[in-house]
Amino acid sequence: MVDLTVRFANVEFENPVIVASGEATTNFERMKKCVKAGAGGLVTKTVTTIREARRALRPRWAIVDKKGFPEIFTFYSIGVLSQYEPERFAEEVKRAKKELKVPIIVSIMGKEFDEWGYLAKLMDEAGADMIELNLSCPFMPETVKGTGRIIGQDPKLSAEVVKVVREAASIPIIPKLSPEASDLVEIAKSVERAGASAITAINRFMGIEIDIETGKPIIQSAFAGYGGPYLRGIGLRWVAKIVPEVSIPVSGCAGIMNWSHAVEYFMVGATTVQLFTAIVAKGYGVIGEIVEGIKNFMEQHGYENIEAMRGIALKHIFPLSQLPVSSFTLKIDEDKCNGCGLCVRSCLAEAIKIKTAGKKKVVIDDSKCEQCGLCITLCPSGALSIV
Repeated sequence: MVDLTVRFANVEFENPVIVASGEATTNFERMKKCVKAGAGGLVTKTVTTIREARRALRPRWAIVDKKGFPEIFTFYSIGVLSQYEPERFAEEVKRAKKELKVPIIVSIMGKEFDEWGYLAKLMDEAGADMIELNLSCPFMPETVKGTGRIIGQDPKLSAEVVKVVREAASIPIIPKLSPEASDLVEIAKSVERAGASAITAINRFMGIEIDIETGKPIIQSAFAGYGGPYLRGIGLRWVAKIVPEVSIPVSGCAGIMNWSHAVEYFMVGATTVQLFTAIVAKGYGVIGEIVEGIKNFMEQHGYENIEAMRGIALKHIFPLSQLPVSSFTLKIDEDKCNGCGLCVRSCLAEAIKIKTAGKKKVVIDDSKCEQCGLCITLCPSGALSIV
């Protein structure tokens, strides 16, 4: 029997799928939809004392590079933090704790240290189970200097915020890290020493999209948050690098669109996962689909709980200098090859050719083949393999 429960920073979750901070958790009614859909926990929209951060720009979202939507695309947005006054949002938290039977993690952001402390104490008293520190918001520094990712890029500043919040609140503290820091391992170690209970990795990047007809940025005339499915590999990288270096648990966040993406995060060491963009692309129902997919995968592969597969990929990840230089030969399955020519077009070594006589098939010149492996992953019919 599969057990999906996990303990994350000493708080128990019925399943490890958490809705990340965003518009899906901006108020009680939306939180309720997430829980109904199957979420094991919630991170609220970031509540803040910074008035400028509560302005609701319109429009503020766009899907770009959307030919592969809803699986492959870029989510581009000029987000705002919670539009609620902190004291008003505390009422939403109280209601959520009363009616929703999942852990409620409140995301907070201040400008001055005392504001961080005030927000932490306020949400602790409102009944929050945990506090996530938004040290990584990509666009906030464009609005208010010295906030968001600017803090998250500095180990000392990040640690100071953690210390202030640690003194103000008794519940677990989870800094959310920015991928724009030069070394997230250093940041992770710094916040752990300062008293962090866990870590969320990672937030989005800063980016911009230009309308070439007008020569102006799309949506609004500003830089914006840049995320989506493509971020998964970057998120996996940082979780894989952080987990072996700290003793506190990590929540994997970035680019999770389906259950297999979540499993990847577990296998590089994450204890829980967080998702938001998938809900934007597929609706609230995707939460339950991911939970069920994880469960089915575990049953099929004999994993009794999340811990049984957590981190199993780490032993297979090495520094580049330690990788052996091997060689192989390509094999073509003539029955599967349809002569589409994708491998021919992409082979920069010109080692693959399509036969000109008879049925269209490809041939490989082993003397030219550089064994890069691209054609194997490119072939749509699976006709190429390694010998």
